[in-house]
Amino acid sequence: MGKVLTIILCITNVALAKADFEFYRGVRQMGMGGASIAVANDETAVLSNPNGLGRLRDYFFTILDPEITGSSGGADTLVGTAGIGAIDPQGLYDQQDDNVGEPYYFKAQMFPSIVLPNFGIGLLGRYEVLAKRNADGSMDYNYQNDYSLNLAYNMRFWGGRIKFGFAGRLINRTEFFGSRNPATDSLTIGAMASEGMGIGVDSGLTLAAPWQWLPTLTVYVRDIGHTSFTAGGGAFGNGVNGTPRVVDQSIDVAVAAFPIYGKQSRGVLTVEYTGIDDTENVDDHMDRLHIGTEVNIWDAYFFRAGYHENDWTAGMEYSTGLMQFQAATYSEPVTFGTFTDRDRRVTLKFAVRF
Repeated sequence: MGKVLTIILCITNVALAKADFEFYRGVRQMGMGGASIAVANDETAVLSNPNGLGRLRDYFFTILDPEITGSSGGADTLVGTAGIGAIDPQGLYDQQDDNVGEPYYFKAQMFPSIVLPNFGIGLLGRYEVLAKRNADGSMDYNYQNDYSLNLAYNMRFWGGRIKFGFAGRLINRTEFFGSRNPATDSLTIGAMASEGMGIGVDSGLTLAAPWQWLPTLTVYVRDIGHTSFTAGGGAFGNGVNGTPRVVDQSIDVAVAAFPIYGKQSRGVLTVEYTGIDDTENVDDHMDRLHIGTEVNIWDAYFFRAGYHENDWTAGMEYSTGLMQFQAATYSEPVTFGTFTDRDRRVTLKFAVRF
């Protein structure tokens, strides 16, 4: 009977809300239309595509890199919850008293790491929330929290024209997708969320032509086979509510070119299509298309633009040898049952590394 109820709750949760949470999405990526697998070239390659580690010529030790993302229209809720307070369902419910019917999104993540040519290791911590308080007193609340140990390795062949890599992670995930009413339900993570541990494996192949703009083709397989969270009950004792949803395998493809505009400037052009192996859930091919461009001036100033989920994106970065500041904006469709809206978001990152 318990298993039947769990299945019913999972089906209900999926029907109530659509949240496009992903294991990792970075500021540079979202400024460039959500495209990353063919152009990753720093510590984020451990999470996006280990082939990017083959572009490194030196090591990087990232000590601190807090990154926050929030709905551009939810500044009052962001301030009222101090951001991280959004992971408390009851606190967020109370804060949204003046914003009934408005979706609210918040994400915070950090990835201290060590990377060197063809190898990287890091620890990712991520909290992500998408919620909406309804006129009937209930709240749609989507929550996911990951802590993971991540390893990545890349192999280079034929002078780096062929790169083949693997990324693995041991991940503790806590999540909840559904609707609750404080009049009848407890709004606490312990009472709502499921938790479990799992092992995920990705693999990428990048082919680069020996021409001036280095045109490349990349194929990346995420969550090979699938990633389930049954390897352990989790670190925070929420496994009594079941295990998180299985993450299906996804195959993504991308092409990219790296033009040189001048002695002190160069660029990136990339087009990426995600989930080519998912032939059952194709609503709009344009939702899976990601187009991005970047202009790099003096390796210090970066300007980005792109197309993601049928809307525009933009971003910028200022980088020195020890510090990095990034900002980007993008939007995504938000669906709660029959409610659909478009949510524009702003994401910021500050990093200290050497």
